[in-house]
Amino acid sequence: INAEWPLRPGCTIVMMIMSVCACVLSFLVFQNNANTTLDPTGSVYINPETYHVIIISVLLSLTDTGFNVLGFAVAPLMFDGDTATAFSFLDTTFCIGNGVMITLAGFIELHAYLLLLAVLTIVTGLGYIIGLRKYIIQL
Repeated sequence: INAEWPLRPGCTIVMMIMSVCACVLSFLVFQNNANTTLDPTGSVYINPETYHVIIISVLLSLTDTGFNVLGFAVAPLMFDGDTATAFSFLDTTFCIGNGVMITLAGFIELHAYLLLLAVLTIVTGLGYIIGLRKYIIQL
């Protein structure tokens, strides 16, 4: 493995697939009002077991780590080696995005939130592949 592996489009596609799979599994396991009430009610498509939650956690952790590595790999290239500006921009973008998503989680139902998360993951992944193609190393 070399330092350029996160810039390959295949890595981004795998991360998008893992994130969407985590969203679909969460949709099937958790009730729609699980994020807005302390005592969620309603039916689920799959009776949740411990291994479902572990699989969701692992998929989301790997996806989050992968997109962070990708961001940290691309940022210095975009700012021509000015790493202080690149990482400041990247951290600010991450903090704003996380703040918006955490705030939204308390206001909308879980299934709508998961749909939004899946769509934003796909848009972000395609943005990396298409928008940053001059920095991405082709296989």
